[in-house]
Amino acid sequence: VVVITGANSGIGKETARELAKRGAVVVLACRNKSAAQEAVKDIRTTTGDGDLIIFDLDLANLSSVKECANKIIEKFQHIDVLINNAGVAYPSDSDVVTSDGYEIHFGVNHLGHFLFTNILLERIKETQGSRIIIVSSSLHKHGVIDFETLSSPEKSKELLKNRKHRNPFYSDSKLCNILHGQELKRRLAGTGTGVYVLFPGFVYTGLFRYSLPKYNWIQKLCFLPIAYLFLRSPKQGAQTSVYCAVSKELNGIPFGILKDCKMAEVLSPLASDESLATQLWNFSASLVEKFS
Repeated sequence: VVVITGANSGIGKETARELAKRGAVVVLACRNKSAAQEAVKDIRTTTGDGDLIIFDLDLANLSSVKECANKIIEKFQHIDVLINNAGVAYPSDSDVVTSDGYEIHFGVNHLGHFLFTNILLERIKETQGSRIIIVSSSLHKHGVIDFETLSSPEKSKELLKNRKHRNPFYSDSKLCNILHGQELKRRLAGTGTGVYVLFPGFVYTGLFRYSLPKYNWIQKLCFLPIAYLFLRSPKQGAQTSVYCAVSKELNGIPFGILKDCKMAEVLSPLASDESLATQLWNFSASLVEKFS
């Protein structure tokens, strides 16, 4: 059984396709049910009658996260692989927040997945040879962790004035992903569950759906040819996720950060800070305590 968040499009959909080809029971945990249904239809055109099951999951709503995770636990006695794939990328000047009032990138890309993983964790640990896979990004190198601003959209906007990178909140959330993986590694040591964080490369996916409309026509004219030439396809972007899910080369390796199906280095000293990883875990746990 493989659980994939955001499996209705992009990297998640292609990951689901590849794993369904290999005979896995694939759970598509998605916010957009109609898009998930279309994804299942499309995947089945190449895999036949694969075992593809849709669960409603809105990572921007912690109640939805709890409900979805509990339903998965009720249905499956084992979970072999969890792939935290879903993500959002909004323009920096966006005022979008989650249903629970958190800055959207922190809330969806990290906090929702943190709660989802925690609820599923015992079932995953009970499954021999299980794996947790977290899709991060090389943009984590621009990220910082400021606990005062993480839970406050208003304070996040104050921080934005001093940040030069185009989308700092996305980068912060991707740094959170790596730190989440680092702390999972520590907590799962000796259990037999592997934890793998990956960088899929720059992939043209639905992640751009909120950002592109903000560009003017000149910027789009410049961006689209570059995207065509240099960005990876979702199928290419999914290869490291698939590798982490099925590769026998990772047997016995409890933790890894990967890119292009090979071990990679983190690009920020913060991403290797074990103390910071523990602080982020404790901070996140306090925010989701009533949903746990």
